[in-house]
Amino acid sequence: MVGLHSPFGLFGQIKDKRGYTHSQLMWGQSWLMYILEFADQPRHIKKSKVPVFDNSNDLKNYLNGTGRN
Repeated sequence: MVGLHSPFGLFGQIKDKRGYTHSQLMWGQSWLMYILEFADQPRHIKKSKVPVFDNSNDLKNYLNGTGRN
């Protein structure tokens, strides 16, 4: 998921994750708290693979730019 495109997406995600009704969501706590909790949740980010070198020559070639993809 990249981001929310409307407040209704946020409504649905909070309802699914917490099991709130629409009334609880609208009148339970302030919107600022929902937004802060949602922004502060843990997420998984894909990172590129770390290069592994067998010897110093491979490392030198990589750092000089000849071994990069």
